[in-house]
Amino acid sequence: MLHSMTPEMWWTTFGWLGSALVVFSLVQTNIVGLRIFNLIGCVLAVIYNTPLAIWPSVGLNGAIVIINAVHLVKLRRQRVLAESERAPRVSTSTQGSRISPCTDRGVLTVEAAPSDVLVGSLLAQRRDEVERRGGAPLYCLLAEATAVRFAFDGDILQECTLLLPAGERSVYGASRLKTR
Repeated sequence: MLHSMTPEMWWTTFGWLGSALVVFSLVQTNIVGLRIFNLIGCVLAVIYNTPLAIWPSVGLNGAIVIINAVHLVKLRRQRVLAESERAPRVSTSTQGSRISPCTDRGVLTVEAAPSDVLVGSLLAQRRDEVERRGGAPLYCLLAEATAVRFAFDGDILQECTLLLPAGERSVYGASRLKTR
C-alpha cells in the first residue's frame, strides 16, 4: 500500500498529519505540550498550504507559529526563574559559609558569619522574637555569636541558632513565617 502511493497522496497525508497534530494539541493537559504540538502542526500546515497558494491558511498558521514560539520562550523563562528562586541563596561576601542539606526532612542548613549583612537583615525582620528568645538586643546577640545557623524548609525559615562560645542558643523557630 505505501509503495503504491503517488506523490500527491504523500503530500495530502502530510497535510492531514499537520491537521491531526493541531487537533492533538488541543487535548493536551500540559500547556507546554499544547504549545509544542500546536507549533509543529501549524508549521506543517504552512509548509503544506504555501505551494498550494492557500494564503489565508498560510497567514493564520504562520501567526499561530509565532504566537506559540513566543509563549514557549516565556514559559521557559518562567521555569528557569522559578528554579532559581527555589535554589538556596547564601551571600557570596560571607567567608566560611557552609550549606549542608539534611535529607531526612528535606531541610537545608546554612551556617554563616554573624557579621554577614544577610544574617542581620533576616534576623531584623524577626527582631522581637529573636530578642525575646535570645534574652538580649539583636546587635548584642550577633556581636557575641561566632556563627549563625539557619534551617530552611524550602523558602520557609524553620529555625535560627546562634553559635556562642558558651554553647548554642536558638533564637527563632517554629512560627513558619516566610523568608521573603
